[in-house]
Amino acid sequence: MIVDMHVHVWDEGYQPEGYKQGMARGAATRRWPPRDAASIRPRVMAGALDPEGELLIPELDRAGVDVAVAMVVDMGLAFGEEQDIPIDEVLAQHALLIERYPGRFYAFFGRDPRRPDTAELFRRAVSEQGFRGVKMYPPCGYRPDDEACWPLYETCIELGVPALFHTGTVTPPLDPGLVHPSLLSAVSRRYPELTVIYGHVGRPYWWRDILHVSGSNPNAYLELSQWHREASRDPAGFAHVLAEMRDSVGAHRILMGSDYAAGPQTTGEGSWYPGWIEFLRTLPERGADYGVSFSEEEVELILGGNAQRLLGLE
Repeated sequence: MIVDMHVHVWDEGYQPEGYKQGMARGAATRRWPPRDAASIRPRVMAGALDPEGELLIPELDRAGVDVAVAMVVDMGLAFGEEQDIPIDEVLAQHALLIERYPGRFYAFFGRDPRRPDTAELFRRAVSEQGFRGVKMYPPCGYRPDDEACWPLYETCIELGVPALFHTGTVTPPLDPGLVHPSLLSAVSRRYPELTVIYGHVGRPYWWRDILHVSGSNPNAYLELSQWHREASRDPAGFAHVLAEMRDSVGAHRILMGSDYAAGPQTTGEGSWYPGWIEFLRTLPERGADYGVSFSEEEVELILGGNAQRLLGLE
């Protein structure tokens, strides 16, 4: 079984306007001379819209992926505005997709812990709707060890599901300081039974920091989404990074993820998605070319065996 532990399903109204403007400003100033952010704004997210999952499922088939796990993100409080589609409606749509694609599609509950009733809604999402964990997005303005998060962690432990934390880059004005993996040490110290997933494994700068804080925690997992960028630019370099991760925590605690979002401009022959799966799948054969060694068993665990065990997938 191949399981992608980190995809997204987007619609036009799933993110606040402030986030989209921040994305446009970032794109406009990434090279010199800067471009007009207003001219970029209409294209932000337009190429990755697939609210019904109609483009995602065929792309999973093309890449040979059996199961996708979508992450729901709630940015409303961070920008002081609600997106056009309220977060509870976004969650309801993901619940419908779990129903529509049984055994192929799952989701992690995502709702700002500072909103009322979040822990109780999370409990119902897992118990009644098939959600398999919670997605925590601290750059929206809260520390992962904030007391507001404790009911979610306690519910995770009670129900036997994991919490995935964003530890990668963020789009301004979200707070990058709140994603540093050192902040998760306090979470694991208070809740040693909590299964913690380091989403993006700190890509691209903090992955060794994560190895420092996760190596001795048997309930910590590394999730590889967005690392396809490094694998594409420098396959040998990424293979050595992955080998160091494996040597630190063990292949049994690494999860394949992508951060992939299907849409009109992200699917088809130009998609990077199948290549990412193929890169990992062929590491045992190609490892010698990169100066590393991975066994078939290790790659099977990374590609899906660990996720299958962690999420209780048939």
